[in-house]
Amino acid sequence: MKKILKGLIALGIVIGMLIPSAVAADCPDEWGNCCEYEGCCRTLCCANQTFDYKIRYFEKVESGYFTPWGTPMYKGVWTTVIVEDVHDRDEAAESLGLRAGYDCWVTKVF
Repeated sequence: MKKILKGLIALGIVIGMLIPSAVAADCPDEWGNCCEYEGCCRTLCCANQTFDYKIRYFEKVESGYFTPWGTPMYKGVWTTVIVEDVHDRDEAAESLGLRAGYDCWVTKVF
């Protein structure tokens, strides 16, 4: 029983080592549309592609009112900014000093 278990573990390790090389063999050449593929090829090939993203967030603006102590009051205003030629939504948000999903909404512009 132990020999069978050791043999199955060894077989699993060998198959696990062959899968990444099989995926790398399926990578298309530079003329193909590699973003259709999954795995490591997609991340390497699509790194050169950029998109436009729309970022929506609350911006603090002075309301024109003051507290009895003389400090200005603020209100939140929805602000929409379009960021051009970035790789992903996180990079688009970071270009404005925000965090995607926490400080703002980021959507791709088609």
